[in-house]
Amino acid sequence: MKNRYENIVCIWLLPTLSRGYYLQSLFKEFTKLFQKTTIYTGIWPGYISGYENSFKVIVMRKTKIFKIGKTQYGNPVVITLPDISMLFKLIKSEAKVVLTNTFTLWTLFAIILKPLKNWIIIDIYSGSAPLADLKNYRIRTYSRRIMSKFIDLYLTNSNGGKSYLMSVLKQNKDKILVYPYQIPDKELFKHYTKIKTKANTHKFLYVGRFERAKGIDTLLKVVNHLYKDGYYDWSLEIIGDGSERDNILIFINENSLSSHVKVYNWMKYNDLGDHFIGCDVFVFLSREDIWGMVVAEAMLFKKPIICSSGAGISELVKDEYNGFIVDPENICYIADVFKKFIENRQLSRLMGNNAYSTISQFTAEKAVLLLRDFINIKMNS
Repeated sequence: MKNRYENIVCIWLLPTLSRGYYLQSLFKEFTKLFQKTTIYTGIWPGYISGYENSFKVIVMRKTKIFKIGKTQYGNPVVITLPDISMLFKLIKSEAKVVLTNTFTLWTLFAIILKPLKNWIIIDIYSGSAPLADLKNYRIRTYSRRIMSKFIDLYLTNSNGGKSYLMSVLKQNKDKILVYPYQIPDKELFKHYTKIKTKANTHKFLYVGRFERAKGIDTLLKVVNHLYKDGYYDWSLEIIGDGSERDNILIFINENSLSSHVKVYNWMKYNDLGDHFIGCDVFVFLSREDIWGMVVAEAMLFKKPIICSSGAGISELVKDEYNGFIVDPENICYIADVFKKFIENRQLSRLMGNNAYSTISQFTAEKAVLLLRDFINIKMNS
């Protein structure tokens, strides 16, 4: 059957995809339907294994990123200055649909050219968090309000994102689709095998940046609390890298936790499957996070989640059903949650199955169909 959308030219304007692995399943599914799609970016980490050439990427090499400050939890506040030569590509473009990511200079280029090009502009808005919203930066907020008037549709992962768009940017709710589109493809984690662990030892896992904003300090204090309370039948794997790495190793050594806590460097995206399948519980204590893709990945592997209330993806975690939502500063309570899993091994299996039921409702393919329906309505209106 002929694909009626295959000749619609679409472009994505994403100044940086330095951590853009989480969008590749969306790119793949979108390009299946809209075959004349090109993703423009300034920073590209490469295709995930298995996704090679499933969508077209053009890298604009002159993109610059400037650090201008930090949030209260240490996350960097940055300004991205995309390659301005993108403007000339847009002038020549035959695109009908432009998809952007938040409010960048490239988004502004698309808005300026919209009256001339008659584009449909869709903003893929990850969600809301202090490091993204920066409500105290009044000029930033005001400029976003102006730009947002020219956006035809927003797709956001969370109700938190919707709330920001409506309450801060004054957008009409009819322009906003809430659907978790940052959902991993389990096929990316092929050929995984269960990591061996001690018998009767409950394994907890964290994957992410080693930074205070991610709650890595809280996590270490929690497991130290467990150890001092006489709980020894557990282990913790932490995978990643960041500014707190040396402090992590010092803490582990000073508190005699080396037999319980193992630290791994960043690894290939596909290789994480071994560690997901090998753990019993996934822990995500981020103090501020727009979404939290790694939580969705763990849920696909039927793992219950101990999730910070500061993460956008906490909207998918139902307390005592597929995990626990915790205050990332409440060390005693988080330690008590750990103890519940250690003392009742069936709890991980039960909640893990529930986690899979929750996350399996959402797919990149369904997100693309929502975008398709909107584009179809706009093009025929």
